Amino acid sequence: MAPKGTRRERTPRVAGDTVIMLTREKLTIKRDGTAVGGDVRLTRVYQRIGGQWYLTASHATSIR
Repeated sequence: MAPKGTRRERTPRVAGDTVIMLTREKLTIKRDGTAVGGDVRLTRVYQRIGGQWYLTASHATSIR
């Protein structure tokens, strides 16, 4: 099962052909048939290369 989430916050930071997207989500996944999850802070970096946008870096951290 793919993770399901609810976005709680999204902050884009733009610098030319680079966008840093800071997002906070509540994710739920199933592990061994049991639903688990919690709040997660995501950082994604997008770059425009040749006129198209690409995800070039991503990081997720659990918030406790």
